Amino acid sequence: MPRYWLIVERYENWLVDSAEGFRHFGLSERRKAAIERIKAGDLLIVYVTGKSCFSDVRRVLMPTTVRLKLGGPYDAAFPYALATEPVVTLKAENWLSVQSLAPKLGFLQFRDWRQAMRNSLREIPESDGRLLEKAIRSAAAHSN
Repeated sequence: MPRYWLIVERYENWLVDSAEGFRHFGLSERRKAAIERIKAGDLLIVYVTGKSCFSDVRRVLMPTTVRLKLGGPYDAAFPYALATEPVVTLKAENWLSVQSLAPKLGFLQFRDWRQAMRNSLREIPESDGRLLEKAIRSAAAHSN
């Protein structure tokens, strides 16, 4: 069973990932320990800061981690990246507002959702991951 991870990304970096086909997600050196816990097949739920929305779901590939030359194409240097592929990606006008989903998410129950979204990589409970994946898939189906 895949585990679910929340990744938090600035809009500008999401645009970079989109232009590159969501092949990877850049991470800083301090996230190395978390990266090592992620396995091929795990699912990443993407939250975009500045937009306060969930945008897409990505699957982690093998090998899970790649080194980025010169810190990659991002606006900040990221020495590592998770190798990923898109599972479902919403058009920006269909992104899901965190405010609409926050009351249903267990990992946000006892905290201000804005504080919870400051960590760029964290495992989330399976029930929350499934809820978010289902909501993103539903929004994608209704936008066609």
